[in-house]
Amino acid sequence: GGCIGGAGQPKSNDKEILKKRAAALYSSDERNVLRTSHENPVLRQLYDEFLDQHHHELLHTSFSPVVKEAKAPISEDSSDSSA
Repeated sequence: GGCIGGAGQPKSNDKEILKKRAAALYSSDERNVLRTSHENPVLRQLYDEFLDQHHHELLHTSFSPVVKEAKAPISEDSSDSSA
């Protein structure tokens, strides 16, 4: 999964390279027998036998904004002159 030009891919601003990468990824995807995780019998067995009702808490994540506190500016008279 992920984006064709996403963070997991090599960086390029060349539109031709991005078009070739997209074509290769779509071609690879079309050849796969299992194209989605819910069709994968191994994952289905993992869910059914081990994760049961707890899969949502174990496998899903949520994001919330991080608020950073501003640091106090350093003043000239705060330096230690006893050194």
